[in-house]
Amino acid sequence: MSWLHPADEDDRLLARLRADEASAEMLALARVVAPALRIERPLLRAARLAFLPGSTADVEVDLWFSELIESRSARALQLYPGVARRLTDECAHDRERFSDVLAQLREHSRHWHPLDRLEQDLRLALRDDDRQAVHKGLRQALRWLLDTQDANERRDVARWVRGVLPRLTEDPSRLDEFNWLAAYAAATLGDPGGLLSARTDSKRPAPVWLLEQLAELAPPTTVGLRWHAGSGNATGVLEVLPGGQGDQDLTLRSPLPAPVRLSCPQAGAAFDRW
Repeated sequence: MSWLHPADEDDRLLARLRADEASAEMLALARVVAPALRIERPLLRAARLAFLPGSTADVEVDLWFSELIESRSARALQLYPGVARRLTDECAHDRERFSDVLAQLREHSRHWHPLDRLEQDLRLALRDDDRQAVHKGLRQALRWLLDTQDANERRDVARWVRGVLPRLTEDPSRLDEFNWLAAYAAATLGDPGGLLSARTDSKRPAPVWLLEQLAELAPPTTVGLRWHAGSGNATGVLEVLPGGQGDQDLTLRSPLPAPVRLSCPQAGAAFDRW
């Protein structure tokens, strides 16, 4: 499930709850807090009082423990992303009401970490297909990397990139800013599962300042490669060795372990060059 594309199970869950009259107020409350990345208790209370004035606090409890919730803590809860997107779209049908919902959300998220507020803004920009706002938000994250000298803050941005952006869009490779941020995150944290590298295809080189920071974060790692051709129907074996000990060296810009994609120029031919 993702914020952009609700899954079938999201729609089935909502349809089942809509068929239950006892869930009507709870769904109404969920609809006006759905745009929020994180629904904290003060926001939940304020939304109920503002948009469901005749309701009681029991509605808050019903939502807190409902099937719509992906995770909850003592202070906040999160809806399933696909459910949140579907309910947000429904809420947006009434533009004036939706404007009031977003105004209340901004008021109750002033204390959030800037990266959380940025993720919130990106979710709404993607919903509106506002590519200019998406580019602006990603460039803001790049500016944080450029302006801060605090290694912990830079690592926070890298963790944010790795955890947040793949959930927001299924085709991040179309955004140069995502590619640059993904390169930074991979160099800072590593990318053993290939989550970032598999979804990036930068059309332009990264800015010089970012390349310089990457070089500082992740000095190049060199490994040696040696190909052992198979005989008959046997499969060949690619051996990875310390740098300088193979037939050819491969220089990597990210920490190990790292994903590497290799291709043979002529399928079926002798694997004699890379």
